[in-house]
Amino acid sequence: MLNEPIAISFKGGYILKENEENVVTYIYDVPAMTGWTNTDKRSKGRSSYKLTTVPTQTRLFAPPIKDVVSSYWAAEDIKAIAALDIISVAESN
Repeated sequence: MLNEPIAISFKGGYILKENEENVVTYIYDVPAMTGWTNTDKRSKGRSSYKLTTVPTQTRLFAPPIKDVVSSYWAAEDIKAIAALDIISVAESN
């Protein structure tokens, strides 16, 4: 599952929501028991279950980028990758 930043209600900020989902599959072959007595039979099978972590949310701030005008077609994408710190934005004086 991809985790992408989500734009939030005020300008210049994003929230990164991350969680993990894992599927555990197992196969078993154990002695069949009647009460506390072992029988000559085997209990065999296969099963699985899903483990999902609690999502974490991180507030990301998009730094001001003076070289990209807001009307540029990729302006929001550039702000998002700058907020994720994928690219660094140098402060110009």
